[in-house]
Amino acid sequence: MLEPDELVWLDFEASSLEETEVWLDEVDDSLELLLLDSLDLLKLDLLDLLTLSLDELFVTLSFGELHATKINDKARNKDA
Repeated sequence: MLEPDELVWLDFEASSLEETEVWLDEVDDSLELLLLDSLDLLKLDLLDLLTLSLDELFVTLSFGELHATKINDKARNKDA
C-alpha cells in the first residue's frame, strides 16, 4: 500500500495502462481499509492486536460489542 509521501498523481494520458492499473489497485487497497466493518476489525491477527494502542483496541472492542448488541436485538425482535 502506498504511504502518504509515496502518492504520485498520474497523468492518465501520459501513463501506460499498466501504471494506471497499479495506481488504481493501490487506491482500492486503501479504500478497503476504510470500509472494514467491526467484525473485520475483530478478526485482526494476534500480532496486529498487540501493536494496537490502547485507544485503538478500546474502539475496536466497542464496535464489536455494539455489533453484537444489534444482532441480539434483531434476534429478540424476531422472536417477539
